[in-house]
Amino acid sequence: LIWRNGYWLSITLEVEGKQQVLGFSTAAIDMGEIHAITITDGKESTVISGRELRSVKRNRNKRVAKINRLQSRCVQNSRRFKRLQAVKSKVIAECERRIRDLNHKITRIAVDWCIDHDVKTVAIGNVTGIAQNTNNEKRLNRKNRQKIGQWEFYKQRQYLEYKSEEVGIEIVLEPENGTSKTCPKCGHKHKPNGRN
Repeated sequence: LIWRNGYWLSITLEVEGKQQVLGFSTAAIDMGEIHAITITDGKESTVISGRELRSVKRNRNKRVAKINRLQSRCVQNSRRFKRLQAVKSKVIAECERRIRDLNHKITRIAVDWCIDHDVKTVAIGNVTGIAQNTNNEKRLNRKNRQKIGQWEFYKQRQYLEYKSEEVGIEIVLEPENGTSKTCPKCGHKHKPNGRN
């Protein structure tokens, strides 16, 4: 029995008959904030949109901000303050459930794509630490810092890892440091200016 903005009963089940991947090809996954997962095996590729996920987070941020403004006008721990706090908890719990569901759906699509294309190994770009040093005003503005701070790349990676493990797909983490500066053909490093 787990408390997660409400009580949840967690049960572990052994599932028989999972499809095992028998292929030998390799795929690469690039995780993003707008396009949740972009996956390719060198021949075919697919993009899984994360726009609905962003929309849920944006809606949550707006609703919580509105409740916080109303609470700021109340006396601390008054009846109205507590009522607003209960509404805020309900909003956050509802949005967390939707976000969790969308993360599961996004990663399920990616793993199913790997199964359909006989992928045995998946390389994922490791973006750990991307939110560090975003407080520097020159680097990112307030809205972009919020988006990067709420980006669920680690949770999606966890879901990908356990779903891939069930069907025998190996996950390999690749560092992404300097990949946008490095030419894939000659290896020369150049800091790009603009979108090109």
